Amino acid sequence: MANGPGLACRSLHCTDTWCEIARTPRGECARCLRGYTAFTETAEPEEVLDFLREYHGALGPLVSQYEGTLDQFSGDGIMVFFNDPVPCPDPAERAVNMAVAMRAAAGTLIADWRERGRDLGFGAGIAQGYATLGQIGFSERSGYTAIGTVCNVARPSLC
Repeated sequence: MANGPGLACRSLHCTDTWCEIARTPRGECARCLRGYTAFTETAEPEEVLDFLREYHGALGPLVSQYEGTLDQFSGDGIMVFFNDPVPCPDPAERAVNMAVAMRAAAGTLIADWRERGRDLGFGAGIAQGYATLGQIGFSERSGYTAIGTVCNVARPSLC
């Protein structure tokens, strides 16, 4: 595979055929709630779901505002990448600016949650480098995602 920039697929929903795999430079941003695991151990599932809806509802629109691609929600984790499927000249800068905006948005939520007796914080990890992008999964369920060291580096020690 080439190391240069390339556009693998313009759609995140390639259902009829598997998208080409492409290796492209990108900025990655991962975020999570600090204290989330302890919170889920004591809260009812409905309360956890309500908190996640608030959290995702506040942070999700920022992904679009900074022209990121939402890779996945995984509980409190949100993974966003930049520079695919639509190329951008400044993926790392966008990742940093989005993380700063998300920290501000999360700050408002965290203050409210503390008033409700919940001690949660916000963490963000950012990395820049190459990732391989393409469809992963099987015939009944697949998704477009990024794989590579840059993805893994963005995630550690967030929470």
